[in-house]
Amino acid sequence: MRTPPALDALVKPPLTMPDAADVQPAFVSAYEHWRLVQDRQGVLWAILDCKGQSTNTLSEGVLRELDGLLEEAARISPRALVIRSAKRNGFVAGAEIRDFTTMTDEATIRDTIKQGLAVLDRLAAFGPQTIALIHGFCLGGGLELALACRTRIATS
Repeated sequence: MRTPPALDALVKPPLTMPDAADVQPAFVSAYEHWRLVQDRQGVLWAILDCKGQSTNTLSEGVLRELDGLLEEAARISPRALVIRSAKRNGFVAGAEIRDFTTMTDEATIRDTIKQGLAVLDRLAAFGPQTIALIHGFCLGGGLELALACRTRIATS
């Protein structure tokens, strides 16, 4: 299926950086796992690059930062929010299982999952257009992240 002309500009090689606007929002450098760039068309690019990992996963830290960046992004009302991976091997593998290894009671596990799902619900309800650019694998929580966006574009 052909990409609609309005989205052609978004379909770039997976690791191509957007053409950054001269002035960036103040919060773009506030994150450890996300790189944010607002392009010249007013689109905010959220690029996931899990620090110290070869693969992106949805850790508590990644989801906490996503929650914060959604709050900040809502204040600047970007034209759209594009989410993509900076990793060559794929989009997002899913939940960070290591986060669960120290959890011993069911209530803690349930609350952690509930908090993660609340962030994805917030993404799904985000005002401007949301677009997931997917390359490579997109598994588990990574698929849920992509499905929370209104538009998904996958490249091979």
